[in-house]
Amino acid sequence: MVGSVAIAGLVLAVGSVAVPQWAAAAQPVVQVVTVTVNPGKLEPYRQELEKVPGVLPRLGSRATMRVWNTTAGETDTGQVLVGLEYPDQAAWAADAGKLQADAEWQKIQAGLSGMRTVVSHSVWRGLSLEASSAGAATGSIAIGIEYPDDPAHVAAQEKLGADAEWQKLFASLDDLRTLEGR
Repeated sequence: MVGSVAIAGLVLAVGSVAVPQWAAAAQPVVQVVTVTVNPGKLEPYRQELEKVPGVLPRLGSRATMRVWNTTAGETDTGQVLVGLEYPDQAAWAADAGKLQADAEWQKIQAGLSGMRTVVSHSVWRGLSLEASSAGAATGSIAIGIEYPDDPAHVAAQEKLGADAEWQKLFASLDDLRTLEGR
């Protein structure tokens, strides 16, 4: 279940720059917990995580769980990201109380706590790439590209590095972003 993901250096922090405000349509929400798994505990950690998909449908959750292991990311390499993706903010809000009150969910969380160190908790809201004329916006956008394995990631990075059109597109974003984690 743990896949390889490269953020591809495209975490865009847009601040105080006039850019189109993103469309207001309901967007997906991802609740992310980033952890460092204790040495020798990755397999037991994965086994404990495998219990989560059994809890979600029982509670009527519309969430989908996804798990990533950072394979390239400077100091983030080796971290595990566990995401619960919801179709919209209302679905995320509806689950929050149900999960915290559920005895099985609490038991899973207790089992995980001895195998990891939590680096961060965050909630990400998807943004439509269709602009509206409503004004300026600030915030962060993370664009992730998922690869089936490390060799596929390396091959893709080599192709992108040699692709003039990609380099032109990437350079065109310079006026709108501060690049982090490249």
